[in-house]
Amino acid sequence: MIKLEIKGVDNVTRVLNRLGKQSNSVSARALNNLGFGIRKSLQKEMESAFANPTPYTKRSIYVHKATETNPTMTVDFKDEAFKAIPPDRYMRPQVYGGSRVLKRSERRLGTYAYPGRGAELDAYGNMSRGEIVKILTQLGRLGVNTMSKRARKAGIAQKIIHRHLGTQYFVARSKSNGKPLGVWKLLGTGRVTPVLAFGRKPNYKPRFDFHGVAQRVIEERMERELVRALKYELGK
Repeated sequence: MIKLEIKGVDNVTRVLNRLGKQSNSVSARALNNLGFGIRKSLQKEMESAFANPTPYTKRSIYVHKATETNPTMTVDFKDEAFKAIPPDRYMRPQVYGGSRVLKRSERRLGTYAYPGRGAELDAYGNMSRGEIVKILTQLGRLGVNTMSKRARKAGIAQKIIHRHLGTQYFVARSKSNGKPLGVWKLLGTGRVTPVLAFGRKPNYKPRFDFHGVAQRVIEERMERELVRALKYELGK
């Protein structure tokens, strides 16, 4: 999160101090223009830090605008989402490092899951929503949570169940200990392909320089935006 107030720009703040109440209007305008400049630079940085980021991710950066009564501006990730993980929860590990929470689909599966070589991918390289829905729907007939005892028991007879229910997906398990390895798809008689691999909790290294990019924009544009806002106010 970047939170800014007007401080330390001596030449301009001296003029602001003489404006009285108008100074808050100048500060708010300058901060908001600066905030949108930071957001634009962060969105551009996403294109370098990530392979083909989705529009949803690029829109995840929001600017909480300053006002005349509260001349403080904040740039951060959105913390709310409809039927999805809020961006601040999956983007913060990219900024600070560390792990991420389970996705909604992974909570249904009971484990972290990663696309296999047979997975259907969307235009952004992510597993297609349509295939995820089909997997969860069809596995739901076997026990929903792949790590549950019910699913493990169902796995013993899953080939028979698949034949009768017409499902395409099944949980592949280790022959030695029955541990679930992932979700495989039936392509035809004797032909299968892995579409999901179950794995450990991921641990990310910082790769999105949120604060560094924001700080560069602040240093380059803070005084310029204040001067522009001051000229606008005096010209009204």
